[in-house]
Amino acid sequence: MTAAENHTTGQAAGEEGCVPASHSRAEGVGFVAEPVATPAELGPKVSVEIISDVVCPWCWVGKRRLEKAVDKWGGEVEITWRAFQLDPGAPEVSVPAVSRYAAKFGGEEAAAKILHRMHAVGEGEGLDLNIADAVHGNTRRAHRVLELAHRLGGSELQDALAERLFRAYFTESRDIADEASLVELAAEAGLDRSRVQELFATGEGETAVDQDLRRADLLGVTGVPFFIFDGKVAVPGAQDPDVLAEVLADVVKPREAAAGEPSNDDADPCADGSCSW
Repeated sequence: MTAAENHTTGQAAGEEGCVPASHSRAEGVGFVAEPVATPAELGPKVSVEIISDVVCPWCWVGKRRLEKAVDKWGGEVEITWRAFQLDPGAPEVSVPAVSRYAAKFGGEEAAAKILHRMHAVGEGEGLDLNIADAVHGNTRRAHRVLELAHRLGGSELQDALAERLFRAYFTESRDIADEASLVELAAEAGLDRSRVQELFATGEGETAVDQDLRRADLLGVTGVPFFIFDGKVAVPGAQDPDVLAEVLADVVKPREAAAGEPSNDDADPCADGSCSW
């Protein structure tokens, strides 16, 4: 099964996920039809690519659940955030997020229900998803800064910036479409302020973001978050930590077999949420 055959179709941000709750974990996990490294070439850490948008509430939820899964599993991962735009037509100058939700999902009442539901989901993960006060704009600039963070500081710096952007948007009502705001947030995460300003003064990062968007399209990704483990196992949606821990254990089995180490086969089927615009 390729990822294109098994991608999530996506639903509104406040609804349960795009893999039906009656499905098993196996039905929610696909395989990416791309060349991958051999177990010996992969190194000690599991590569986790997260196709995501910084205004996607399920993506922040998915980040927390992945962190819990890694703790449960007990190994090491190297995370790379990949660009996706839920709302590529969003304005360059931000507007109240509620207005975009209302326009997309059938009016203010429907939007209010979605936002209330997402707030409750966030509370369950220790996150303050205050979308009602958020300001919504085009996320392309934010993705360019995330790509820069990865080039300059690798997985650790990029992940720190992703966390800072999620908190800024969902909890602090910061404008993450605005260049000046992004410069400050990037600096808070550990990037050099002048380097981010240089990025915005040029077209740097545009090609990399376009490549991410094209790849997501080729993989059939229509909802986020969308996880890719070691370049071969695709998992759509903000799955339960137990599910993600099981995937991590499954991914390292070829390495453990090559090293003669035992593996754990405990299973916990589950399906959960993702965002689609």
